[in-house]
Parts: sequence; structure tokens; C-alpha cells
Amino acid sequence: MNDKDMMKIYKWGEEFSKFSPRIPGTDNMEKARDYIITKLENFGLTVSTEPINFRGVFFSNWELRIISPKAFSLICCPQNNVGFGEVETEIIDIRKGRDKDYQGKDVEGKIVLINWGSLTDHEIPCGTKKRYPLLASYDRAFQHGAAGMIGYFMDTPGNALKILEPGIKPTGGSNISGPAEIGPHKQYQFPVLTIGKKDAFYLKKLLSKGPVKAKLKIEGKRKVSTTWTIIGRLKGWGKHSFLIGSHYCSTFEGAICDTVGVVGALALAEKFSNVPLHERPKTIYFIFSGSHVWLNCNVSSTNFIKNHPDIISKSVAMLWMDHISNVHAINGREVSRRKFPLRVGITSDNLILFTLTFFSMLKNKRFPLALPLSRLWTFCEMGPFDNIGIPVMCQQVLGEFMLTTEDTWDKINPEQLYRDISVYETIARWIQGLPGTLLKRFEFRGRSFFGCGVLFPLPSSASYGNNEQYIAEKAPPLIRGGFSEPLRQV
Repeated sequence: MNDKDMMKIYKWGEEFSKFSPRIPGTDNMEKARDYIITKLENFGLTVSTEPINFRGVFFSNWELRIISPKAFSLICCPQNNVGFGEVETEIIDIRKGRDKDYQGKDVEGKIVLINWGSLTDHEIPCGTKKRYPLLASYDRAFQHGAAGMIGYFMDTPGNALKILEPGIKPTGGSNISGPAEIGPHKQYQFPVLTIGKKDAFYLKKLLSKGPVKAKLKIEGKRKVSTTWTIIGRLKGWGKHSFLIGSHYCSTFEGAICDTVGVVGALALAEKFSNVPLHERPKTIYFIFSGSHVWLNCNVSSTNFIKNHPDIISKSVAMLWMDHISNVHAINGREVSRRKFPLRVGITSDNLILFTLTFFSMLKNKRFPLALPLSRLWTFCEMGPFDNIGIPVMCQQVLGEFMLTTEDTWDKINPEQLYRDISVYETIARWIQGLPGTLLKRFEFRGRSFFGCGVLFPLPSSASYGNNEQYIAEKAPPLIRGGFSEPLRQV
């Protein structure tokens, strides 16, 4: 292991984390884009960008203040794409927000408090083409006449906040529309704030003793804006190519989701740029997606496939670097190994790529849990490539820190990250040495059954109106109000 390279990659993560939160259409996203482009150009790659126009929601101010029986503020943030408004009224606890939880409760004009459960409670139904449960909870509250919502998640570390990714169309509205989406652009009129579960339990305790009154406020604007797919090309001497990608937007700081993937892809771009051309038979395309959490999670891939049929016809594999590593230290203390989530090497049903993934994980001291799952359930930008018969692979790590305020770079261990990146480097080197047609010979074309590969067909883009143009919004810190105690679990 090269300690110099290891620490260089870790430093990139520190630098990139300064552009947080990375929300499409904001100045932080521009800084992140320019950082990636500069790195790729310094490595000698040819770089281009492809714009994605979308109808976005940009929050500027929000607060949650308890007025009675005592006065205090809570840390909070808006969920993606919710409505604006100011409500000063009573809070009603509706538990998990099911229809039966509303029975016998008058929530007309009130703020409802809801337990949103865990990430899998939302992602699994979404992957089977059902209405995203988070959005369905808005629908029910809206239909029962509630004026606003406060929600919390049970699978967050400590009192952390979480923002989910419910699949917003670039033209507005979600992948499966519901009654809370109103108007020609399917915009939510319903204000929703996220709080920590510790604060939620405290509110529940107050509510058990009598009425609680609060003020909920969200301000912002809706408008058409732009994000970019970044494409770096490292030329090989042969006719075939393969692709390596990561998304570069984030919620909060976004170390796992997704700074580790960005610096990992940059590390591979640098390593392979130092390989002599005669040892690079295949061209490598590095794709950085700017559309993961805040709009469709695979619109970059669908657009790339549509825009570059010549590249697609010659591509033999796609390696997606999404959530490739995980936290290894909290408050300066190493996390117990029993708390490490497994890394799962997910591939399409392709014998060659599956075998490469298995032995690469083994070689780089990763438990070789490689599974040919992507045809059954695809993740993110892998889906469109898998659907058209290009073998795909991703080493996924799903932990409780992802998409939360605790997903910070100081918890990433440089050595463990380097090993995770090395899994991809080994696979990429083996792909370079294989005959170009071998991988695709073992691939079977056909749509995925579940997951992101079935959710989002090629979406339409939003259009700027007369006298409208792209103007970057300021990216405000996503945490507002109250206080946050240091995380204490190991």
C-alpha cells in the first residue's frame, strides 16, 4: 500500500467536503463541478459537460420553534422538494401516519408529527414501483387537512437529521404522482421539516402531558435550474471502452453519499492516466453525475446513453462507485468491527464480471460477498446500463450514517478507503487485459425487475421560460435552529 497515495486521496476528500451541501443549482455544486474538472484535466483527460435542466426547490430560511408549554427551538431541515409556508398551531402526534392513525384525531389546520421509520421502509416499496412512502405520508396528511408536518427517522445515529431521495422528475413532481402534488408542475404546497429522533421523543413526552403549540416556517423559491454531468475521457488504443462513475451531489456534508465515490473515481483517473498508452487498450470514460438525491437518480446515465450511441456500442462494462466505503471512526475512536456494515459487490448476471468482482474483493482484503443481483434489483446509475446489456458492478455499503448530518469526512479511515478504491482498480486493470467482446458475450440484455432500473424511463427536461437563465443559488447550511449534542456511540 502506498501511504503517500492513500493520504493524497484522503486530502482530496477534505478539500471536496468544503463544497457542502452540494445541491444541484447552487454555488457549491458549481465549485464541486469545477474541482472535478480541474483534477481530470490535470491528469490529462479530455473533459466535457452535459447540462440537465430541472425544476428545483431552493430553500432559503426555515425554523421550528416550540411556543408552549415552554419556548425553545429544534434543529431541523426541509425534506427534498416540499412546500413553503408559515404555520403557528398545535402539534398532533399521528405515530406512523397510516390511515388508522388518523382515526379519531382532528388534524385540520394542525401540524402533524410522524415516525417515518427507516430508509428501507421507503426504498423497498419505491423499488417495486409503488408511491414513495415518504411522499404517501404527505398525501395522507394533506388529504386530512393538516397544515404542516414534522417527521423523524428511527435508523439515524444519535439525534441526526436525514434527507431521503424520493425520485423527483426534472420537470417537477415525483416518479409516481400523488394528491399532494398540485398545479401544472406537480409542486408540493405542504411544508415538511425533519427533526432528530431524540427531539421527537421529547416532543412526544410533552404531548403526553397536554397540548403543544409550535411555529413551523419554510421559505424559498421554485424555479428552473441546471446541473451537469461531467465526462472525462482517457483514450486507449483499441476500439472498446468501459465506464467508471460516481455522483457528486450530496445531502449535508455527504462523506459516504458521496465524497468517497468522487475521490475514488478521481484516484482511478489519475492512476490510469499514468499507464502508458500502449498498455491501455480500452478507452475509459469517467462519468460524474450531478443528479442523485435532488432529482432522478439515474437521469445522467439515461441522457449519456441517449447522447452517445457511438460510445455505448463499444462499451463492455460500467463500474459504479456509489457508497463504496463507510465510516470507521466516531469522535476519534475506531468503530467496533461487529458494527461494520458488509460491503456487497453487486453485479449483473454476468459470469465474467461477477468472477472479477469476487476475486478483486478477496485480493484487497474485503469479504468477497459478490452477488449477481442487479438484474433483480438495480441501484442508481447502474440501471440504464444494465437494461441495455452493458455489464455493471458496484460495491455498495449501506449504513446508518448515509444521508444524515453525521455523514462527515472525519469519520472516514484513509487506509480502509484506499482498500475499497483498490477493489475497483483491480477490476479495471483486469478489464483492460480482457478481450473486448468477452464480457459482453456473457451478458443478457433485458430490463431489471426492481429498483432504480425500472423507475425512471428517459425523463423530459424542464425548459427555461422567456428571459429566464441559469443563476446559481446560494447553498445554505441545511441544519438550522436548536442545538446538536456530539455523537457518543462506538
